[in-house]
Formats: sequence, C-alpha cells, structure tokens
Amino acid sequence: GLMLVAGPQGASLQLSSGEIVTLISTVAIAAEIIMISAYAGEVDVR
Repeated sequence: GLMLVAGPQGASLQLSSGEIVTLISTVAIAAEIIMISAYAGEVDVR
C-alpha cells in the first residue's frame, strides 16, 4: 500500500536509514506482541 502512495519512483528497492529503522522496530514490536500473547495466560492476575 505504501508503494502505491509513494508513486512509481517509490517502487525501487533502495531503503534509507529511516526505513531500515522502521522495519527493525516493527519486527521488535511484533515480537513483543507475540511474546505477551504467549505468556499472558500463565500470569495470575489475582
């Protein structure tokens, strides 16, 4: 979707440093969500 918004010139495979940082942080947040869902059932909330 972002490639379409960026236009045809945005279709290249070159990544800037900001895009790389964004991809890394996205993977980190996804891993956090997966780990929370895996361990949430084991926590005693009482």
